[in-house]
Amino acid sequence: MRVCYPLLLLVGCAAPSVPEAPFVPDVETPRLNIGRSFDADLCEGNIRLLDAHIQWMEENFDGPHDYPLWVYLYGEGATLDMCPVAMLGVVAGCWKDPVAHTTWDLSSHELTHAYMSEINTTALPYLREGLAEAVSGAVQGGSDQTADVLAEHILEPDVGFGLYQEAGHFMRWLLEVYGSEAVIELYSRADLGISAHELSLAMEASLGVNMDSLLQDYSANALNYYPGLGPYACGEGEPLAWDKGVVWSGEFSCSDETVIGRYYDEDDEDAEDWRRWRLDVPESGVYEISISGGGGSISRCLSEALDESSLPLLDEQVQPDWYAKRPLYRPYGTGEGIFDSRPVQLDAGTYDLWVVQDRSDTNRLMNVSITP
Repeated sequence: MRVCYPLLLLVGCAAPSVPEAPFVPDVETPRLNIGRSFDADLCEGNIRLLDAHIQWMEENFDGPHDYPLWVYLYGEGATLDMCPVAMLGVVAGCWKDPVAHTTWDLSSHELTHAYMSEINTTALPYLREGLAEAVSGAVQGGSDQTADVLAEHILEPDVGFGLYQEAGHFMRWLLEVYGSEAVIELYSRADLGISAHELSLAMEASLGVNMDSLLQDYSANALNYYPGLGPYACGEGEPLAWDKGVVWSGEFSCSDETVIGRYYDEDDEDAEDWRRWRLDVPESGVYEISISGGGGSISRCLSEALDESSLPLLDEQVQPDWYAKRPLYRPYGTGEGIFDSRPVQLDAGTYDLWVVQDRSDTNRLMNVSITP
């Protein structure tokens, strides 16, 4: 099914020349042309979230881009021939100008590459991969790197997956301390092959500090965990009103913009529909949680930067946002009925509540209750 959303045309602006389309899109939004390798319907929530990620970058980084960006989605387990070194188990992704090829779980990372390519197509890989991780929606947890080790890694001509966490944490710290305008200025100046001296001059010009001082500051003062950024982050779902708990009942539909599909390469019948809400729990308490259908899971969101020693202790049935490998990845325990018989301690704070239903399930009614 081809879906088109209206574009706003500005009177008096000449339309730029449009490059040849790499594929015929299944879905068009104001910012994206979207294709897919699977036959199952692409849910409205996937479409809205992809577009919202680009909108978030426009608002926080470099404004609107001239043309819609291109993204091609694959089911988990698919072999992406154009991304031979980018397979991470059943998920994979890469940006090959002009298309972001990706499974759902890496979509925010690869879309960031597509957007940032108009700012610098040859950015230093450590900054390029680090920024894509920093705004992927995942909490950025850092390893304890010394300034000397970081100075070596930051100039690497090829950043492997083993450095993604470190690079993401560093770039997330930069955004926290210096703000997006200064970080994007650095990104635009720091090209692949730059020398340490040239990078230090670029840091002084954009951040106001040389590389030695910057890396020493990071090594000494960066906290262990920084909250996820952007619409993929924990707590960015539709708010579910809290009145001494929650009671919700409704249809589970792929056409609902809160429902996110998960897709698999082998069989479209295995597709799942996921829905997430933001829960703001005003006071701590013990609750009974009941979810019909395929099951559910709840994750505590990290709302501020913290060191490891300051992380909250959680009920074993509550998943910590800060240890998730990817944003929007299958929350641990979902579908296992883990809330059916045991009460759950929910401390005051913000949570992601997830529910799931198989696409093949003909009963589309979902009931959710959280009661003291």
